[in-house]
Amino acid sequence: MNTFFNNEGLLKFIWKKRIIFLLVTIISVLAAIIFSGPQFITPLFKSEAILYPSNLSTYSDENETEQMLQFLKSDNILDKLISDFHLYKHYGIDRQTPHAKTLVTKELKSNFTIGKSQYEGVNIKIYDKDPKQAKRMVDSVISYYNNIVKSQHNAKYEEIMLASTNQMNRLKKQIDSLKNNIKKLRLSTKVLDVKKQAKVISPKEESLYDQFLEHKEDFLVQDSVLVGLNKLYIKEKEKYEKAYREYKNKVKYFIMVSKPQIADKKSYPIRWLIVLISLIGAYIITFIVLVLTDKNKNN
Repeated sequence: MNTFFNNEGLLKFIWKKRIIFLLVTIISVLAAIIFSGPQFITPLFKSEAILYPSNLSTYSDENETEQMLQFLKSDNILDKLISDFHLYKHYGIDRQTPHAKTLVTKELKSNFTIGKSQYEGVNIKIYDKDPKQAKRMVDSVISYYNNIVKSQHNAKYEEIMLASTNQMNRLKKQIDSLKNNIKKLRLSTKVLDVKKQAKVISPKEESLYDQFLEHKEDFLVQDSVLVGLNKLYIKEKEKYEKAYREYKNKVKYFIMVSKPQIADKKSYPIRWLIVLISLIGAYIITFIVLVLTDKNKNN
């Protein structure tokens, strides 16, 4: 019952002050509309893209999406955007201002969001007063990301190619040395092919036969080692060629699910929301002032 009377009293109070509330409504709505206009708040246009990671090599416990987010949130990308899109000038920040870099980075971060989308994708959003620039910036972020990942992968392939090159050089020296030894042995013994000559050399050819028996094992061992070294060399060469192909290959480290577009309407400010918040705030303040005024009168 008390609640009912309290509510009834509240409604009577509001009805009694209805003219004031009506004036507050008109003034608040007009003020919100005026001060949320382009003369006071610069309208911003949004461009966004949704990507899925692809061809990434994950480390530790992080998945491909988390790794993609790490790359996209790197300072390298922020610095490239500031440089390539002349954001000091675009945001009206004087380079000579103290902490100018901090100011332009803060402004960029307030207009640039990266986060997970549904189903482990990555959502990139950029707001800008120029809808075309917003779209170009999103395109550039994707390009920067791909170049950074490609650069890191290429560094790994360069290491593989260098290691394989060094190994092939070592194996080549061993092969050449062994070939020279075999050549000298053949010249000194006149045994050119152990397996073939074993079938035709007879004990009657005493001198050649003795040399054959004496150096047979040497030939067989050195031939076997040479075959093994050649196999290792071929394997190392294949490893080098595979790394070289990957190094030269143009790879995309993302799958584009939603492409960035040039917005045809602004995303900020949301005028109806500003009007609503302003109206609610004005009502609350007006109500408190009227209640306190009435209380003072009664006292």
